[in-house]
Amino acid sequence: MTEPYLVQTVHVRGRRPRLLREHLDRLERSHAELFGERPHFDAEEVRTRIVRLLDAERYPAGLSAGVRLELRNGELDLRPEPVSPYRGYVLRALRPAACSLRFDIPFLPHPTSAGEAVWATAGEIAAARGFRTAVRIDGDGLRAGADGAPLFTVRDRTICIASTPADVTGRLAVETIRRAGYPLRIETTPADQLPFPDELFYVDHRGVTALERCDGRLLMAVIAERVAREMERIWEKP
Repeated sequence: MTEPYLVQTVHVRGRRPRLLREHLDRLERSHAELFGERPHFDAEEVRTRIVRLLDAERYPAGLSAGVRLELRNGELDLRPEPVSPYRGYVLRALRPAACSLRFDIPFLPHPTSAGEAVWATAGEIAAARGFRTAVRIDGDGLRAGADGAPLFTVRDRTICIASTPADVTGRLAVETIRRAGYPLRIETTPADQLPFPDELFYVDHRGVTALERCDGRLLMAVIAERVAREMERIWEKP
């Protein structure tokens, strides 16, 4: 088993990496807290490396793509993700069915490969049960995440999260929700003590993913779609 490393995935559209400085800051802070040394990466230099990588891979400039930033032993490696069929932040057409699983993530809130491995295992367990996605129930009984990203719960047009997101795109989603005028609060009551949500969605570098079902319950995607539209509108404003 290789030692854990830190990872972020950057959304790139039109060869413009989004929130790159914020992603680099998160890697630098986590490296300092876990390993005692804080590296510093020049955002313009990394942006140039990303553009050269996507050009070398002949990725179409009009669509969006993801680029993984993997930080090992102070060195930053770049790896391309598959080309997205979308342009920018959108509500993804895929609406997966999910099941709830109770598990912990090591090294939280840091974005490590060990955490990714736990999420991959949870996904395999969900798939064995006939679902595409796992919803994480944390130690307090809260719906804390899905597919490795923070999970947003909607009841009666109020949006709840288990805790303030540490990840970059999750923080963008929080800003978007507030600008859109929706009430946003931190959930403190275990999921099994509350009415089932109207919607469940998560946000990552690919955009907004609204669950179709969770634990057999049908879900809507009305507010998730509005959040996705507002995210792209905020980003594209001059």
